[in-house]
Amino acid sequence: MSPISIIAFHNKFLRQIREAFVISSYYSALTAACALGERILNQLIIHLRDDFKHTAEYKKVYRQDSFDNWDIAIDTLENWSVILSPVATDFKDLKDIRNRAIHFNPETDKNDKELSLEAVLKLLKIIEGQFSGFGTQPWFITGTAGAAYIKKDYEEQPFVKRIILPNCALVGPYHMLESGPHGWIVKDDHKYEEKEITDIEFAELLNRRNP
Repeated sequence: MSPISIIAFHNKFLRQIREAFVISSYYSALTAACALGERILNQLIIHLRDDFKHTAEYKKVYRQDSFDNWDIAIDTLENWSVILSPVATDFKDLKDIRNRAIHFNPETDKNDKELSLEAVLKLLKIIEGQFSGFGTQPWFITGTAGAAYIKKDYEEQPFVKRIILPNCALVGPYHMLESGPHGWIVKDDHKYEEKEITDIEFAELLNRRNP
């Protein structure tokens, strides 16, 4: 099962990569998985670098419109605490697969299927680890049933603020989700008190509500 990314084009391109693999276009799936990995790195650097003008890494990335040096991009994003450390490791593994696939290597003629599967699985792991709408990522409130909710303390973190929150809906603990023709529809007609609650209180109210 493919993880669902909060970023729309990830889902679109992942589907194309999987379809290429299914019809035995292994090299196409292999190179596409590597290209999407590089595109993700570029997206994160370009969208978030203005939030890190005060860092030493900014001097290395502020002028370029694209980055083909994976090591600089990965190390920069990890040092900025944009990508999680396990995700950074997975990106480095995907970089090694890319180098074996893109640079001429006679073995690729024979092991394209194995390399392709390795690249696709590694890309899925990256997306699940960094962009999934569910999981144990540190910006999600723990102990909630159903959908994932963002912690208050993370709302100003650049990755969450620029990438996650624009794809979220602002809800209270008594909201409802209904399936619609184009995805989930959020309904929240409850009249809340004019007060701010903690993440723990939100989780408790959410879990105690009458479905």
